[in-house]
Amino acid sequence: MNYVYQATKNRTNVNVLNKNLASLRDLNSEHLLHTDKNQIIQLFCNDLKQLLDISELRELIKKLNQLHHLLLNLNDEGVYKDLPNLDDFFRVLSPVLLRSVSQALDTISQDEKNNHSQSCEESLLMGWLESLRISIEEEIHIWQEKLI
Repeated sequence: MNYVYQATKNRTNVNVLNKNLASLRDLNSEHLLHTDKNQIIQLFCNDLKQLLDISELRELIKKLNQLHHLLLNLNDEGVYKDLPNLDDFFRVLSPVLLRSVSQALDTISQDEKNNHSQSCEESLLMGWLESLRISIEEEIHIWQEKLI
């Protein structure tokens, strides 16, 4: 009887721990052992959604790199196979960034003809920021589909 009570108490404690998780940064080794793969994917999606709130390119890149390193560490733990990672994200991002650079250069050429003052650098950086946001939104969609 005491064993059943203890098992129920432990399960309740784990559920309370997992409900308090809002980000992958909140996970520690104990949480990871008691968190299922779908919860980890949901936390990953939460972290990606938080990235969309960032409006400065430098800060977005910094936070994206932090998330990438966090995911690498989680995957190194080896608790689950096929945990989220950003490998496909970066693979898809490359052509999107190249497209944005091309569009920015076209816009700059047109602006020079029309004597607009937006700098080349500013135009490129805005294109990169928009490309990152589009890629993050696509990544969220891909991982949320895996939850269904």
